Amino acid sequence: MSIANAKDQREGAQANYIMQGKVDQLGAQDALNKQQTNPMTTFLDVATSGLKNYGAFQ
Repeated sequence: MSIANAKDQREGAQANYIMQGKVDQLGAQDALNKQQTNPMTTFLDVATSGLKNYGAFQ
């Protein structure tokens, strides 16, 4: 194998490594985005829990 060919393979391996890291980063961000709650759902949960407990402490 020639030196130029070896350099090309090394550069290709480095590019693959970098791109795989980017893919992993995007996958992790996507997973986090899917775990976040909907603000409207959170608001309704808080509002209805307040209504359910209304009068409990009077």
